[in-house]
Amino acid sequence: MFHFLFTQPLFNILVVFLNLFHDLGFSIIAITLLIRVILYPFFYKAAKNNLVMQKIQPHIQNINEKHKDHPENKSLALLALYKDNQINPLSSLLIIIVQLPILIALYSVFHVGITPDSLKDVYSFITTPTIINNLFLNRVDLLLPNLLIIVLAGLFQFIFGLVSLPKNTNPKDPQYLIAKRMLYFTPILTVAVLWKIPSALGLYWLTSSLVSLLQQLYINRKLYGSN
Repeated sequence: MFHFLFTQPLFNILVVFLNLFHDLGFSIIAITLLIRVILYPFFYKAAKNNLVMQKIQPHIQNINEKHKDHPENKSLALLALYKDNQINPLSSLLIIIVQLPILIALYSVFHVGITPDSLKDVYSFITTPTIINNLFLNRVDLLLPNLLIIVLAGLFQFIFGLVSLPKNTNPKDPQYLIAKRMLYFTPILTVAVLWKIPSALGLYWLTSSLVSLLQQLYINRKLYGSN
């Protein structure tokens, strides 16, 4: 069922791009851009919620202090506060949940690559590529790990985390402290994950991180202003 709902459709979209570009690397970049455009509303909603959460932190702290001995009352008060400000505190978790099946499906696709066996999954209305080329720019074998792609993916993940840090926030605020730790942990995790897997997935990760960075810069400008 997972293969039918996620892996096969993504594989066929990749084949369509491969027929257009005749380069697996550019095809991966294209499918990454398509996915990011589709998921942009989720990212924007999550970023907007984070901004509102920062603004209402004093109210949250007051509620925590006022109802510290009454957990049920605290929960009800927090829910009312979230409702009044039209936010969902779980929106950041939602974007992870939405991306997870896509990432798993893409790993399955890139782990195998474009091979005669995998081409059996091509839909009948899509042209099957006559030339199978797993190279990017005729140089990088995307079925093998690539150090440059791994390093760049980790670097852009770090820069993305940097521009995603909460603005105008108390350095001792728990939300800020968690984000600060993730700023260093996520790039390390990125490098560790990509170290021994096909660089096709690394190229997806790199492109996704770069697009996330550009989207976050746009969202920051839109929500925070030019400052």
